[in-house]
Amino acid sequence: MPQLEKLSLHRIDLRIDDFQHIAYLHELLWLEITKSSRPPDGLAFLSSLEQLWLLRLHSMKLEDDDLRQVGSLHRLLRLDLSGNPIGNLGLAHLSRLKKVTSLVLVDTQISSDGIGHLVGMSDLRQLDLARTKLDDNAVDDLCQLHNLRELDLCGTNLTSEGVSKLRRELGRCLIWWPERTAPSAITAY
Repeated sequence: MPQLEKLSLHRIDLRIDDFQHIAYLHELLWLEITKSSRPPDGLAFLSSLEQLWLLRLHSMKLEDDDLRQVGSLHRLLRLDLSGNPIGNLGLAHLSRLKKVTSLVLVDTQISSDGIGHLVGMSDLRQLDLARTKLDDNAVDDLCQLHNLRELDLCGTNLTSEGVSKLRRELGRCLIWWPERTAPSAITAY
């Protein structure tokens, strides 16, 4: 009998027993849960999902300590934690994910101080840090991610000098960063 390999749940109010049922899907490769409530016992249900290679937990009000369980998913290749109030302590748990090639942390509370936790992710190719609290203090750590091919820094506090250094050091990496300009005045007619 075929096993379920992909599960996407969007805007569903999940209960604790729903998360326990997900834990029995041992062959699951792809799990997306977006705009749902945080499980009362955190992400413990993930411990039995050792085959996961894609995990997207978007806007679930996850906390830093919840990422301890995510850090144990050693087959994970793609991870999206956007829209969660996680910070630098949460990134420390993710540093164990050596095979991750894509990491999306849009609209999180991470700052430049936490980027050093990502340096060991040598397979990282795509990193989305849009609308985070990064500034030029993150540049030296980001420059150590030599395999990056795409880096989104839109909505951060990096300066043109910091982004220029990144572009020099990560030559083959496409860096998304619009230089900030003052908004143009709206003319009433």
